[in-house]
Amino acid sequence: MAKPFRTRLDPELLNVARRVVWFKAPEEALQDTVLFVNHVMIWGNPEDVATMRRHFDDDQLRRALRDAYPGIFDARSWAYWHCVLGMASVPPLPVRRLPGISASNRRVRHWPSDFMRDAAPRPQHPPPDPSDRP
Repeated sequence: MAKPFRTRLDPELLNVARRVVWFKAPEEALQDTVLFVNHVMIWGNPEDVATMRRHFDDDQLRRALRDAYPGIFDARSWAYWHCVLGMASVPPLPVRRLPGISASNRRVRHWPSDFMRDAAPRPQHPPPDPSDRP
């Protein structure tokens, strides 16, 4: 992954960082510009996106998409931002690579159908007998 580009600690950006990267201090979030931009693209409201676009040019936003962290984007947002930034094709979403696990033996599970299919069958209870009522 490329080295993150630097941003100024602008008060406008600090306010956006406080909202969209809630799990880090705003100053820390702005140190990792790729993470910050990725989160604005997903979690930012229209004002947050406008602020981001005032501070970052399209080349910087394209770079943040190319270097995107796995697990942040959903397919729709991924395609949307590639289209908005005029990128020719939409590559597959970034995925986490775990040592010792190849793509061929990794199975993606979709909730809830895959989990329910693999679950043990539920016991069937007979319907209540109406004659047992007082």
